[in-house]
Amino acid sequence: KSFSLSRILWLTSSLVIYVLVIMSYLVVKELPTETAFNNLENIIFHQKSKNATKVYDKNNELIGQFYSKHHLYYPLEKIPKLMIHALISIEDKNYWDHWGFDLKAIIRAGFGYIMDSKKKHGASTITQQLVRHFVLEKEKTFLRKINEIILSIKLERILSKEKIIELYLNHMYFGNGAYGVGSASLRYFKKPLESLDAHEHALIAGLLQAPSRYNPFKNPEKAKSRQIKVLKRMEQEDYLSKYETKVLLHKKLDFGTKPALRKNKAPYFLDYISQESLKVLNINKRLKNQGFKIYTTLDLQLQEKAQKALKDHEENIKEAENLSWGGSEKEKRIEAAILSVDPLSGAIRAMIGGRNYSTSQFNRTTQARRQAGSAFKPLVYSLALKSGMKWNDVLYVSPLTLSGNYRPKNLAGSYISETTMLRAFYLSMNTPTVEVGKNMGITKFLNHAKKMGIKSEIKPEYGSFLGSSEVSFFDLTRMTNIFSNNGEYYEPFAIIKIVDKNNKVLYKKEKKKPGIKALSPELSYLMKKGMQNVLSHGTGRRAKSMSHFSAGKSGTSNGSKDNWFIGFTSSLITTVWVGSDDFSPVHSKYTGSSLALPIWKDFMLSSLSAYPSIPKHEPQGVLSFRINPHYGNFSKDGLLMWFLSKNVPQNKKSDLESIHQENTFRTLYVE
Repeated sequence: KSFSLSRILWLTSSLVIYVLVIMSYLVVKELPTETAFNNLENIIFHQKSKNATKVYDKNNELIGQFYSKHHLYYPLEKIPKLMIHALISIEDKNYWDHWGFDLKAIIRAGFGYIMDSKKKHGASTITQQLVRHFVLEKEKTFLRKINEIILSIKLERILSKEKIIELYLNHMYFGNGAYGVGSASLRYFKKPLESLDAHEHALIAGLLQAPSRYNPFKNPEKAKSRQIKVLKRMEQEDYLSKYETKVLLHKKLDFGTKPALRKNKAPYFLDYISQESLKVLNINKRLKNQGFKIYTTLDLQLQEKAQKALKDHEENIKEAENLSWGGSEKEKRIEAAILSVDPLSGAIRAMIGGRNYSTSQFNRTTQARRQAGSAFKPLVYSLALKSGMKWNDVLYVSPLTLSGNYRPKNLAGSYISETTMLRAFYLSMNTPTVEVGKNMGITKFLNHAKKMGIKSEIKPEYGSFLGSSEVSFFDLTRMTNIFSNNGEYYEPFAIIKIVDKNNKVLYKKEKKKPGIKALSPELSYLMKKGMQNVLSHGTGRRAKSMSHFSAGKSGTSNGSKDNWFIGFTSSLITTVWVGSDDFSPVHSKYTGSSLALPIWKDFMLSSLSAYPSIPKHEPQGVLSFRINPHYGNFSKDGLLMWFLSKNVPQNKKSDLESIHQENTFRTLYVE
């Protein structure tokens, strides 16, 4: 027994020693380096107010900033004693006695964790929290905790307790963009720190543990519960008497109004930049107060023109709201969005994500996916031309019933027996489009859509020929870019360069590369000319005066839930969407041509002084002929149609031409 017991003791001792050796090795391996100690002094000892991250447009004009709206520095002598007492009571009651960490608190937290591992058991001192805030990563590991304790001891040796608490109260985050107690006082109570009462100091001190959870604007009951806890702790630490605590517990907390939302020149774009910056830098932290400079592609002058175009058509949108829902559903709202991109690079020049940023911060140009309606038809017809069909090919305009009882209808409800493919396109006829798509095959169409820059998932169904699948602004922009840029597209982008506060380049957009090839220059030219016919003779006739230098396509989904116009000049691609966020049908009077096109037209005309449309010569390998748009035969009074020189039309005569006079097409456009 004696031998057995001694053997057990020896084995146990050996195991303990082995574990201690391993732990010692890991701790020593992870000890703060000389660099960490230097960082501690440089970052904390010489800490200054945080610098706002600034965002600039393509002309280096300031768009806006990411920063804490209020950041007031209070030296310790100006910080009310009650604020310090509230902080110490709730965060670190032994602050004045420990030397960087609180061993009793650590042991207490350890036992608490054993009893209930799901509950949080804080043991970090004010000093440790300051070190973590400025120097260490937020990842919670045992070794990081050791690192934190060592650096805290170091900090207490180089700074006084008073200086540490001064830095803490001026730099910690109190929620709603407020760093430091001075800014928190203004943010939550609309008065300076020195004017606060004890119950208000208690509220601010209580926010530190979880600013979002205890946000008084969003969670007033939780904020009040936390404030009560702080006041009771202050009483326990003899900073308040029982009577004072009782009185303060019943004092009303009069919060200021909720912080105003961003009022920068391009708020939706700034939100987009905030997210894109984190992606290109491959980081996961706030951009606020980093002192970065972000140089972007936006053109503020063009942005203002887009905002004006939208504002000038507010009455039309409001009329559509009244006709659609009247006074019975006033909460329903028609939204609108605009995205304008440089076709020669993909640079985003203007972005409006909604009618009013204060009402809705949802950015429809980057976050929404909607049915494109007829704005998707260029995909069908570009595939048809690529497959050997011609603009003068005759299609039959007749009712269709396809698998699953799918019965597409023409928007105007008309069936005119016969039309050319070009006329079916510029008048946006549905039944010929589905017939063409069906002949191409759904699989071939889906593959073509991917090649044409459509990255959203397209449903393998006939309705997709008419835009029933939900796509993004970027999808339609990439597709349109192909027709405006000799068959190539560029990925839309917004950030040119990011530098830190020392002007060190953190990110720089790589030099321009060739666009992504999707169509031949000849086919893209045929599509461009077809889209010019949309403006001169089709659903885009409201912009007929622009048809010699612009091209585009309207789109309307079922129930007018989505109303689009996508169009371009040689210098800009612009997509406009008007519709309902909740997919409520808009009055049948409205279409992409009546809601989106007027905005597009005014914006594009206003942009011409800065972004002129430069004429381009047709590529080699294309020819034009005057063709009767109804019947597809040559006609001296016909419409100019473009063809591949290797696939020119034959002069055929339609069976129906003998019934109709040759120039009847001039008066038979579908309205």
